Amino acid sequence: MKQDNPSEPILIVGATGNVGGELVKQFAAAGKRVRALVRNTTKAASLEQMAEPVFGDLMAPSTLTAAFKGMERVFVLAPPIGPPEETMERNAFVAALEAGAKRIVYLSSYGAPFGEGYPYLVHAANERFLASLDVDWTVLRPTRFMPIPPLSGTPYFTTDSCSNSRERER
Repeated sequence: MKQDNPSEPILIVGATGNVGGELVKQFAAAGKRVRALVRNTTKAASLEQMAEPVFGDLMAPSTLTAAFKGMERVFVLAPPIGPPEETMERNAFVAALEAGAKRIVYLSSYGAPFGEGYPYLVHAANERFLASLDVDWTVLRPTRFMPIPPLSGTPYFTTDSCSNSRERER
């Protein structure tokens, strides 16, 4: 398996949110080059010390080409806004693939394999879509984040993930 090269940047989709913002901080602290997809210039300014802000709108695929250009590693998390989330994440997957990404990491949901309704069906559909692409991928399925109180009967500390590696198949 290829060693991680700190000079190869990673693109964080969702970089101004809670999870994406924390990823930007941690990657930057580890000396990694980070590119942060943003829509808002004010939020972009807050990231400039840690990342290279790049502008794009997940609902406007033509705006993603320049932002994804040259990115071999992409982390995808769209805002939880309902059904448009499915389109936004798929647009990110396609932009990553068209830019030549070698690995996509997708933050899904623990309920994707069995949940009903939003957001589980959106995440399940996007997991299947990502798995159909010719790219290495990893899907993360966290149960809950602490700002969101756990539901009754939900395991608190369980996570599930799945991934593929085309390198292992070769």
